[in-house]
Amino acid sequence: MLSDRPGETLAGWKHALAGGATNIAVGVLNSPPDVVKTRMQEQSSATRRYASSWDCCCIIAREEGLRAFFRGSQASRNLLC
Repeated sequence: MLSDRPGETLAGWKHALAGGATNIAVGVLNSPPDVVKTRMQEQSSATRRYASSWDCCCIIAREEGLRAFFRGSQASRNLLC
């Protein structure tokens, strides 16, 4: 917890710490849905590979492993921090 007293103004370093931690969490938690969205948008109607978002998740997990959902998330976190 950053402050024990309600209404207390936080020090600058506490704001920076909270902001940095939040940006890292956003980068990690936003990566899987972003990967699925990108894969769904990249497929054309002629070469439709995924029937739904859930199907896309299952195929990615089965064929590429769970790490595929976080591929590129480090670069995203670097840009946010």
